[in-house]
Amino acid sequence: MILRKEAPDRSSIMTKRELRRELRSAQKALSEEYVKSASQRMEEAFLNSPLYQNARSIFLYLNTKQEPSTRRILKEALKAGKTVAVPKCLENGEMAAVRYKEEDPLITTSMGIEEPLKAEDTLLKEEIDLIIVPCLSANQKGERLGHGGGYYDRFLHHFRGNTVCFCFEKMVRSKLETEVHDEHVGYLCTEAGIRKCEK
Repeated sequence: MILRKEAPDRSSIMTKRELRRELRSAQKALSEEYVKSASQRMEEAFLNSPLYQNARSIFLYLNTKQEPSTRRILKEALKAGKTVAVPKCLENGEMAAVRYKEEDPLITTSMGIEEPLKAEDTLLKEEIDLIIVPCLSANQKGERLGHGGGYYDRFLHHFRGNTVCFCFEKMVRSKLETEVHDEHVGYLCTEAGIRKCEK
């Protein structure tokens, strides 16, 4: 009998920069049909979860074309009378959680990300019950690899509410290169459902 060696998880032998480059290529290669279908299943799972239903205030990202969608969640949360905030990146490398209403104007940044025009009406961390965090990749340990700006890691520092990372199942990696300042999330949501992370 011939024993075959399992191929090593490439993410365990790559630097953070190399992995981020590979994951960006993988994200771009996801089909429009897959992104749409997986996003619908993620949003459905999230909206039916106690995480969402028990939260009075939610801070969520506004997705780009290749990211898991949060648009239905945004509409449903506003309709339910929940307080909703969306991110605005500031010049000092920090991020503000700007209270959002349906009629509020949004602008598109040079990075192709939609954000509020102004950062006047913001929520403090202690006023937020739940944060939906974007990523390039994440895993069941609560580790996540973001886009490299560090905005969410800085914002999540000392945050005491619930955090859930939205990640396509095809982008999940068992091992990710992390650093001391990288903040873990409490829950992982993919098209397979929501599960609590095993820290």
